[in-house]
Amino acid sequence: MIRTFKVTAAWVSICLLPVANAQDFTQMDISGMYNNWAQGQQLEMQAAQQQIIQQNMNDPNVIALYNQQVAAGLFHGDLASFAWKYAATGGFSAQGYSNYNNTTNQIADQYRGAFNDYNQGVQNYRDAYSGYTDGYSANSQEAGRGLMGQSTYQGYGNGQVLPHTWQPNTYNTYNGNSYYVDGSGQYFMADPNGSGYWYPLQR
Repeated sequence: MIRTFKVTAAWVSICLLPVANAQDFTQMDISGMYNNWAQGQQLEMQAAQQQIIQQNMNDPNVIALYNQQVAAGLFHGDLASFAWKYAATGGFSAQGYSNYNNTTNQIADQYRGAFNDYNQGVQNYRDAYSGYTDGYSANSQEAGRGLMGQSTYQGYGNGQVLPHTWQPNTYNTYNGNSYYVDGSGQYFMADPNGSGYWYPLQR
């Protein structure tokens, strides 16, 4: 029986599944893991190819065709190369060549897509970890301000650091602006443009 192989795009897409989902990669060598995985996939595929090539090298029909092509000057190479090409192109048929070219292009596209997904996953992790560390830093800074009797208030501008020790029903001037604390402890800031409007502030 003449052996041929066809690496389908679906099979390759299964092999190129994402390496990992949401995990803590801080102690992991992500690139090393990906390279080991890719190397394992390549070795597995090479083993399957070698088995088919070896079977074709032992096939009398393939050997006869090889001898004819070499004698006619149509093929330059050893029997193993011929057996591989024979398998890859479905016995040198027009449809086999077409399938081989299409599959090669699909594999390249899917590999690029998988590698891009991998890079995007790593970037997403880095962004998430950066957000976590930035948030932790911001919380630590806010905790430090709290120990000094200050808090960050939102509601006018990009946030202002104000003393949170002002008493209810008091007017206060701070850094050139006027503030009022109502009976419930709600902070308000007077419009610095003099409109008479008071902006509510939230911690």
